[in-house]
Amino acid sequence: MLSIFSSEPIPLDSRRSRVLGVLAFALPLLLFIPLIPLSSENASARQFVLSLFDHQRLPAPGYPLYWLLGVLWARIDFGVSHFNVALMCSTLPVALSSWVLYRAARHVNVHPYLAMFAAIVWATGPDTLALATQAHVHGL
Repeated sequence: MLSIFSSEPIPLDSRRSRVLGVLAFALPLLLFIPLIPLSSENASARQFVLSLFDHQRLPAPGYPLYWLLGVLWARIDFGVSHFNVALMCSTLPVALSSWVLYRAARHVNVHPYLAMFAAIVWATGPDTLALATQAHVHGL
């Protein structure tokens, strides 16, 4: 019988742990992608995307890495620039943070299913969804 409260820890490199780790990243990513808007009603997000194309309107000096990543993804002809920037600079890092939460829980010997549950609950929270679906600086 499989018990989540077993006294024997499940190794980090077990197949079950690795598969659940991939799911801890892939499930939030697949959840977030359809929720990314093609444009933003938020003025700061619009200003940020506009600054990626107009170098006279450089953003505040607090986030140059985020701006450089945004310049890279906004110029790819994959779709709408706001979608590209939100996908690569907000959605992907938030989905990766869900995986980091799973791995951190596994490193303190939390059962894989409980760690996966914690990662999914965190990823589906309202604040996390807001971070993942808008091109804001705090996403990275």
